[in-house]
Amino acid sequence: MIDWIRSVRLPGLSKVGPTDLVHDPLVPRLSIADEIFARPELPKVFISSRMRGGVLAGERLAVAREIESTRMARAWYWERDAHGGPFSSFNVCVGHAASSDALFLILTDDLTRTTRAEYLAAKRNGAFCCILVLDGAKLSKAAKRFLDTESKEVTYCPFRNESELRSQVVDSFRGGLTYGLRLGNIKRRLERSRRGSR
Repeated sequence: MIDWIRSVRLPGLSKVGPTDLVHDPLVPRLSIADEIFARPELPKVFISSRMRGGVLAGERLAVAREIESTRMARAWYWERDAHGGPFSSFNVCVGHAASSDALFLILTDDLTRTTRAEYLAAKRNGAFCCILVLDGAKLSKAAKRFLDTESKEVTYCPFRNESELRSQVVDSFRGGLTYGLRLGNIKRRLERSRRGSR
């Protein structure tokens, strides 16, 4: 079963940081097969970014629309899917990121505590991750360090405008799907080889 990231303060309990994976004892552990069948019919793609002040509202919507235009996945983004209005919930967002099949992080200045936790939750649970960075953005030192580290492991796509953003989303999503299918084929071939079957 997916481990959930929590960040809570409860009386008598120490704070659990947003990067600590803690198993939720209220959620039963599922086999891999059960987890696969429990997921929605289409892959879930989590849209992550700074949200305060609506500064990236247009970019978030553009990414979600491009994902869904493929008809091969459903985007999950707070504005439509959380039913929380203007009030953000750390645990809801991080929980959905942790259970996503892919995550697109739009980065234009700094990582918030929530966007970092969303990203780590998705990555640690095996999701395909893509970082979309506004070309020429003035990134904070922390965001630069994050990008330097993560761009070696995940898909990193700079964009200059909304048109480029949409193209980068489709291209990287297609690449992620292709990679996943081919990796699965290789694993199955190796497994058959180990068993001596054809």
